[in-house]
Amino acid sequence: MTKYEYSTFVLGTFPTVASKYRKLSEDLQAEKKKGLFKRDNAICKYLKQIKSEYENRYESSELSMDDELQEKDYWIHKLAKQGAVELLSVGKVSVDTMSKVSCLDNVSFVECVKQTTKLSSYLNNTVQQAEKAVLPEDIVPEELMR
Repeated sequence: MTKYEYSTFVLGTFPTVASKYRKLSEDLQAEKKKGLFKRDNAICKYLKQIKSEYENRYESSELSMDDELQEKDYWIHKLAKQGAVELLSVGKVSVDTMSKVSCLDNVSFVECVKQTTKLSSYLNNTVQQAEKAVLPEDIVPEELMR
């Protein structure tokens, strides 16, 4: 795995700086716990680089996820992002995601639905703009698709 791949597709699934930092720290610890011959030094190197970048860019209070409010915000953002992606890709929120959202308290439930709606609208508009930007000469001819 490359640094770009890890930063984009692993850390990208975590909605807050604190949750990304926690995941990064856990992965670095797991890699360090591997035996000397099983450890991937390249992975350790870029995990340390990313961790250092976070520590230089953010205050320590932004990197910690020690209280219930941060944990609640994490889940609201995570479920909102998951729901928005599902809305865009399959047209509805999955049973699993909706089941998790329904476990939130009423205020958090409403906030999650609002965030899901805003994010799905944003993603949908961005996709539509990208589709409109495609030029006719960029489209692969149908005979090449066979």
